[in-house]
Amino acid sequence: MNIKKLLIINFIVLVSFNCYANYAPNQIAANVCCKLFGNKDASDQAKQLINQARDSFGISQTENLPVKYITHKPAWLQQFLAFTWLGTWINKNSWENLSDQEQIFAAYHETAHHYLNHPLKQIYFTLGTFIASIALGRVCIPSVKSKLLAC
Repeated sequence: MNIKKLLIINFIVLVSFNCYANYAPNQIAANVCCKLFGNKDASDQAKQLINQARDSFGISQTENLPVKYITHKPAWLQQFLAFTWLGTWINKNSWENLSDQEQIFAAYHETAHHYLNHPLKQIYFTLGTFIASIALGRVCIPSVKSKLLAC
């Protein structure tokens, strides 16, 4: 694999990111996240804090980003106090044990992730790294690699 092909792949990933980073999240994708992480609405107080933080960052409320509790039980999800991925999911038990000031900090922290497009950057970084690894022959997934190279 030569450097020219790698640069073309990186260019495509970066152009894609710049084209789509400023669009409102797809509601279908947010609904999928609700199914993966939990669809139980967070408390009114938690929603109010998150929405206050969104207003402070200038994030449009028309995006209809969910504020939900993490209700699914995979162990890896329960380690988070909260996370942002086309919405904000809060670990109810951990959230309720925080002081008011800690809740405000957490609300603004999670909102900053959305404002800075961190979830989208994670997707593009992971996808770009995976594609580059395949292109450079560094991924040991023969079936995926052979199918991609056969195109």
